[in-house]
Amino acid sequence: MSEEIRNLLNQAIEFLNEDLGTSQAISHMAVTFVLQLLATLVLFLVIRFKFWNVITSMIEKRENQIASSLKAKEDALNELAEVKKEIEQVKIDSKKTANLIIEEAKKTSQIEVDEMIQSAKNQIQKEKDSAQDLIERERRLMQEGIKDEVVDIAFLMAEKIVNHEIDKEANKDMIEQTLSKLKDKH
Repeated sequence: MSEEIRNLLNQAIEFLNEDLGTSQAISHMAVTFVLQLLATLVLFLVIRFKFWNVITSMIEKRENQIASSLKAKEDALNELAEVKKEIEQVKIDSKKTANLIIEEAKKTSQIEVDEMIQSAKNQIQKEKDSAQDLIERERRLMQEGIKDEVVDIAFLMAEKIVNHEIDKEANKDMIEQTLSKLKDKH
């Protein structure tokens, strides 16, 4: 087609360069113009009736493909946005859950620590009470031992003073009363 147009233009240039009469040149140009116009019209009609539907259907298919691609892209972007929102929510929920677990662990460990401390305090108190009981028994035993020794010494001294033997059992009550009075004073 472009070859034909080029040939026609070359012919028109040659025609104008020739020394033909002006009226003959104009008529020849008019004929050429009309022929060109007819060729263009025929070409347009052939394209219109033979290829127009094919071309428009191809254009429509391409438009539909582009539209469906754009819709798919938009759907994918929307889905991506939803996934991002879900991920953010999962992150927030995970942080909350982790904080709750940490707080629960702190509370549990504090309870265990408090129980251990209380158990240790109870054990210390038991050992302290046991030690105090032991000390109290030892003190009483020592007091009784000292009391018996004091009584024996008092009897020995009284025997020496009186030069005769004193009955320990008969005077024991009197000695215990005296020791009680001494104990009350101290």
